[in-house]
Amino acid sequence: MESGQEADEWDVDPVMTGEEWVAAASRNDRPPTSDDVSVTWDGRRLDTVEKVLAFLAEIEADRLAGVTFEELTRRQDEYRSRA
Repeated sequence: MESGQEADEWDVDPVMTGEEWVAAASRNDRPPTSDDVSVTWDGRRLDTVEKVLAFLAEIEADRLAGVTFEELTRRQDEYRSRA
């Protein structure tokens, strides 16, 4: 370790590039099936571009309205109590 260098600073070369990592991670991937979709906490399937964009618009509206994490948690709890 060089003089003045912190003990937690490491000077290493990456084992692989980001592109190599993605290629290795997806090497055994199978093609997606019709049920390979994201599902929101309230059970909505985001299986079309339109549904994803609508969901993102909801998130942006909540953000602009200043909705807190606590409010989101309350909504989830309320939804679960009705299910």
